[in-house]
Amino acid sequence: MEVHKELGSGFLEGVYQEALDREFRDRGIEFRSQPVVIIKY
Repeated sequence: MEVHKELGSGFLEGVYQEALDREFRDRGIEFRSQPVVIIKY
């Protein structure tokens, strides 16, 4: 929510993804950005 409050709406997904990555890093939250997920259909 903090990212959306700061940026607002109207950006492409990549902008929000980068901002969320930065927010997580700043807060010391471990995460994997854009992990590969194998899907069998």
